Amino acid sequence: MIDLKSIAEEFGTPTYVLDVDKAVENFLLLDKRLKCDHAIAYVKGQ
Repeated sequence: MIDLKSIAEEFGTPTYVLDVDKAVENFLLLDKRLKCDHAIAYVKGQ
């Protein structure tokens, strides 16, 4: 389990926490279903 309180204390708020595996899964699904020219980009923070 993720301790969100300690993450907020360390990094401040707002802080975004995400499941990388789920994010990749969602990006791949979106990429597959878009039927037009497109680009999907993600910029990793610090």
